[in-house]
Amino acid sequence: MRKFPFPYELIKKDTDILLFGAGDVGRQYLQSIEKTDYCKVKCVLDNGYKKFSNAKLPLGVNVAPPEFVSECQNYSAVLIATASPDLADKFRQQLLSLGVESNKIVFAGDGEKIELAEDDGGETLRVAVMSLGGMGDDIISALLLKGIREVVPKNLILDFYCKTYQLFEKLDFVDSVNHISQFKNDNEYDVVLAGCNFFSIEKLALSKVKRFSEKLYMYLADMLNIYENILNFEDANSSSRLLKYCEILGKNRLEQHNIHGILPIDRNTKLQLDIDIDAQNYLNGIGLKNEQFITICESSAPNYNHDTRLWRPQNFLALCDMIIKDFPDKIIVWIGNDITIDISNKHSNILDLRGKTSLAELSVLLKCSELHIGLDTGPTHLRHFLCGKTSVCLFGSTSTYAYEENVNIRSDKYPCSKRGCEWVSKKWLGGNCLIAPKEDYALCMEAITPQEVYKCVYSTLYWQADLDGREFELQCP
Repeated sequence: MRKFPFPYELIKKDTDILLFGAGDVGRQYLQSIEKTDYCKVKCVLDNGYKKFSNAKLPLGVNVAPPEFVSECQNYSAVLIATASPDLADKFRQQLLSLGVESNKIVFAGDGEKIELAEDDGGETLRVAVMSLGGMGDDIISALLLKGIREVVPKNLILDFYCKTYQLFEKLDFVDSVNHISQFKNDNEYDVVLAGCNFFSIEKLALSKVKRFSEKLYMYLADMLNIYENILNFEDANSSSRLLKYCEILGKNRLEQHNIHGILPIDRNTKLQLDIDIDAQNYLNGIGLKNEQFITICESSAPNYNHDTRLWRPQNFLALCDMIIKDFPDKIIVWIGNDITIDISNKHSNILDLRGKTSLAELSVLLKCSELHIGLDTGPTHLRHFLCGKTSVCLFGSTSTYAYEENVNIRSDKYPCSKRGCEWVSKKWLGGNCLIAPKEDYALCMEAITPQEVYKCVYSTLYWQADLDGREFELQCP
């Protein structure tokens, strides 16, 4: 399957656009937008719109006849989604005849599965890594950059593009860190990698890489082999075969970027994330004391209306009531993006900071809290690499790639619970439960009760405080 990277350089971020073409190219563009939330697609236009009447496209967009463009307003561009320059010219003329302004019609050109480049003889190897996921994916992707730097210590320019770029601006092994929207084109680099679970190769000057580093050459050649024999050049981010392969090899999520261990990184690799903020002043300003509060995150990526990783907000509230009853001196701080339930008047021990923190402030809260309670989402990963302190983490649809210091809770009530449904369906994350599609929450998460979670929280708080010299064994479902 040929790859058609989304042309970020042609589209302004956070604008509304139209797509012309609902085929393979259009679908790949929609998938990229779905992962990065880069812009909004108001509609997809296609001459064969009737055959797409029942099609489920990424982002849930509708397919309409080209004439529908006259009813669309306030769009910045019409992006032609085809691999053929001849067809693109035909579509351009069609759009012009329908009254679309010439400067609003854009075409990215022919796409390639991998752009194989020649060795330009330069004395510097230029590598770009683009993380297309959320905070957790960005953090884990940073480990890959660390591995690349270790095998190419000299004459390397290593740039990182991601959403949560502020977290990585002080990493000493990266030359520059930028928002994903700042990536312009492949011409500046010899190697371009992009992805989440497993990186796809957008551009590769393999002979030049070999001149600089035998290890990096072996790693990239291994990636090509995995494409050919495991992924069959399909979209790596939507392939459950990758997870199965990792399961066979005994690898977890932290090692998916380095399945065969060629680079010097693994599940125990450390990542020093520095916080550019005075932690004590921030805590004092909101009335908190170091390690005297608990953080809770009930939300996930803000671009998903539905998420199979979620636990009901009412369950979190019931859990808070139990904690406050037995630990009245604890302040519970709710963090995250989504505000799905009003907790402003629930209890004086609850502090609602959802949607009110910067990344630096969120980092302070996660680093300084006595305990974090949450889901298999970005804040849990961030806390691990900030301080390595305990989190109580609820698992459902995702495979358990948990950190050793955490208390990890997973129900075994359903056959799918043991491994999760991660990437079994293309909409496993933003859609509904596979075995109960009409339910609001995934059954694997519904099977976890507040009482079961509280047993773990209670034991963890007592164990950490070591009250009266007693030791408590963690007993969790």
